[in-house]
Amino acid sequence: MVGIYLLKQDDIIVYVGQSRRIEARLREHEKSANKEYNKLEIIKCEEDELNDIEYDLIRKHTPIYNIQHNPFVSNIGDGQMVLTDVEIIKIYGIPKSTLQDWKKDKESWRYKVYLKLKGCQNDR
Repeated sequence: MVGIYLLKQDDIIVYVGQSRRIEARLREHEKSANKEYNKLEIIKCEEDELNDIEYDLIRKHTPIYNIQHNPFVSNIGDGQMVLTDVEIIKIYGIPKSTLQDWKKDKESWRYKVYLKLKGCQNDR
């Protein structure tokens, strides 16, 4: 099946990908275990639409695991850019109370998302 797939953690899109063989590509994600997600959405499309749809979805949702095409994540984590909590709230539209909840449980996936958004490899 040709299409776009969205990996989600709860209702947050954490990765947008495209494939001409979605089933095989998803098996690769499951084997690698380098992206945390618990939901999946597939959008069927024509092969010639893959790049445009993927690009638009990454720009719209700014998933944390997408580096390419993501204007906010492309420099994060390489030592060049660290976001403040206020910037994270503005850029990603995450409510302040939600961000505060994410920071409480340092073992949760949400805390890992927070650190990735902030541009940290570990708590600073």
